[in-house]
Amino acid sequence: MNIRKTFIVSTCIVIAGLASPFSGDLAHALGLKSLAFALWKPWADAGNAMAENNLGSAYANGDGVQQNFAEAVKCFRNAADRGLAESQLNLAIAYAQGNGVQQDYGKAFTLLSKAADQDNSSAKMKLGIAYANGLGVTQDKAKAASLW
Repeated sequence: MNIRKTFIVSTCIVIAGLASPFSGDLAHALGLKSLAFALWKPWADAGNAMAENNLGSAYANGDGVQQNFAEAVKCFRNAADRGLAESQLNLAIAYAQGNGVQQDYGKAFTLLSKAADQDNSSAKMKLGIAYANGLGVTQDKAKAASLW
């Protein structure tokens, strides 16, 4: 990690008073993944759903922290329970792939449906795949086509 870049970004965040969940997004976009994780963590601990989702993604991908699917699932579940469509989608993917949880297409389908109901286009695409292949739901190719 570039220590100078981390110092400069951290200093700018503090001086500008940008300490928010989005400051972690800035650090992440600049490739400062450990700093991003550190900036998201207190917001996630305080119940900010986007920060929880971002921590979940960091855990799932090993960005700035050791990869840990079980922790990713905890973060995704917290944010999904708060109604965040992106986390519902991420948790559905974890269930579909069996990452951090036992594989369960039924739970994946339920979560995809919730995210799709919020007009999440990625969830709609994956929901269509579930219908097309009968994953967690009775196969229905017409319904699948309507989602694509």
